[in-house]
Amino acid sequence: MNIRIQFEHEAGPQHDDLAARLLDIAHQVAPLVEDVTRLPLPSSPLIRLITLKAGKTERETMASRAVTRDALLWKLDEETVQKCRTNRAIWAQAWEKLAVLIPMQYTESAAGRPAVLIHAESVYHAQYDDDHLYTMMAGGFTALAQYQASYGHMFRLVYSPYSRHRPEDHPHLGSLTEGHGYWTSRQVTSSILGREVSWGDEVEGTEHYREVLRPVKERVAANQAECDKAAAFIEYVVGKIGIAQFNCVWKTAQFPTPSHIESPDSYVDFLRRNPVPIYVRRPHPSPGTCTPKILRSPAGSPA
Repeated sequence: MNIRIQFEHEAGPQHDDLAARLLDIAHQVAPLVEDVTRLPLPSSPLIRLITLKAGKTERETMASRAVTRDALLWKLDEETVQKCRTNRAIWAQAWEKLAVLIPMQYTESAAGRPAVLIHAESVYHAQYDDDHLYTMMAGGFTALAQYQASYGHMFRLVYSPYSRHRPEDHPHLGSLTEGHGYWTSRQVTSSILGREVSWGDEVEGTEHYREVLRPVKERVAANQAECDKAAAFIEYVVGKIGIAQFNCVWKTAQFPTPSHIESPDSYVDFLRRNPVPIYVRRPHPSPGTCTPKILRSPAGSPA
């Protein structure tokens, strides 16, 4: 199927070559992501090549909107809302310090349209070759497929300022979504390049990139290890129960817990005992074998 990609180059003429490379790679990668994940992409997936300054603005806007949404969704009192705002400011400061290490982020517009934002300066400082651009793009399209499958619920839960501080509502979902990107990108790059390239593979980078990375290198490595573990979990579970049944995780509140990720057989057993998950309501049918019901709350995760 021909996927109509909407690619917006907003990073300036100095990044024209990068924009052309990304657009070509995007057209190769998008259909493979659908084939690997068995999840549909949005009808016109949006990719934006932007500056880090624009990326900061997008992130702050999305974070502010998320606090407002959380306050309404969970009926938060003013003290809790203020804590969310404070945490949002702390995250913003940390993001600004490490932005050069973050080549890509995901956003959702006020109208509910998801987008992949690629930071041109970060890609430059990482010194990405085409191998890494392929795996980055595969990870980006995987995030859009997750969004489409859950009708945005998974995205909003991962980026919720409130649920991120409630482990019972947020069981390793960040690692799970990123790990899904790792798992997908390895298969996509194997198909295109004839070898697996992981989204978490190290890059040499510029001197500035290495300088920013040095004090947080262990933390970055630990995060990548968690994502690798989640990717291995997905590989195992899909091998046991098939991709259609696994994909119910993006549509339901039956998220795997950290203990499930450590012991995938326990999650396989859970799904076999509970074959009817709880759907997130969607406007159109989606692939899979689940029976539709209304999502109750993030606290509906399996024990």
